[in-house]
Order: sequence, then C-alpha cells, then structure tokens
Amino acid sequence: MFRTSNAHATAGTFIGDRVMLFDGVRLLLGEADTRLVIGSGTVVNVNCYLSGEGGLEINEEVLIGAHAKLLSAGHEIHAGDPVIARNPIVGAPIRVGRGQRPGQSRLGTVFATACRRWSDLRKALR
Repeated sequence: MFRTSNAHATAGTFIGDRVMLFDGVRLLLGEADTRLVIGSGTVVNVNCYLSGEGGLEINEEVLIGAHAKLLSAGHEIHAGDPVIARNPIVGAPIRVGRGQRPGQSRLGTVFATACRRWSDLRKALR
C-alpha cells in the first residue's frame, strides 16, 4: 500500500540504488512520522527484520548478516508491569554507519533501541 500524501514530508521508506534484499527480509515502518532509510549498495541478508518504528537509518555500503534484527521500538522492560507486553511501546532511532557489518559475527544478532549506533556498540564490546 502506498500513501498518496503524507503530512510528514520527511517520513516514509527510502531505499537507495543497488540495494539487495534477500528472501524473508521484513521491513516495518510504523507510524506516519517515522523514517526507514536503506542506503545505496547495502545488502540485507536472509530473514532480517528491520523495524523503522522508532526510526532506522542504514547508511551506504552496509552488509547486514543473516537473521539480524534491528529493533527501533519495543515494549519498555522496566515500566512496572511484570508482563512486558502490557508495558508501553517506546522507540528511538538506530543509525548504522557507512560500511558497517552488523550481525556478521553471530547468526541472529539483535540490536535494540538501547544501542543507538552500531559503532558505539562495537566499541563497547571490545
């Protein structure tokens, strides 16, 4: 389904040139004011889940590993209710820098809103 007009001119899904999306890739946009951007020359491997609900920007020449999940929104864990699904949904943008390779080291890697930038997460894991 394509929107014919949008009050949020910068919102939507934007896919650059030479992008490869392999089988089973799921792109989720979310609300009308969010952005999901996949830069030129990016490869998204099989069965990846890319959530743009909180905002997701993947720069150019990025290689996302098989079964990786980039989750820019989800239920708050420490909101008071022990049943996480009852807690409010919160979101924050995720930005993956040019030439990064999230999800290449482990099959099914998950990045959530707490990890705002892939380069920061990589530094923290060293």
